Amino acid sequence: MSKNSSTRRLWEAKKGEHLTFLHTDSPLLSLKLMEMGLFPAAKFRLLKRAPLAGPLLLELADNLQQLAIGPAEAKKIWIQ
Repeated sequence: MSKNSSTRRLWEAKKGEHLTFLHTDSPLLSLKLMEMGLFPAAKFRLLKRAPLAGPLLLELADNLQQLAIGPAEAKKIWIQ
């Protein structure tokens, strides 16, 4: 899966689905997630709360693309 298809899959994910392309040891990504109100852990958890879920996932997808996080640096994101 390419980086672009990975970020596209992030914001198209359905409730309960997991995506496997985040690297938990990235200081830049951890900082960005903290700025967004998400706390880095072994598994990042995104709470799907309308109306914030769509914009939050789009912002995270954009940040992943900017940080060049690719599928080779994989951990899991759970959409709950």
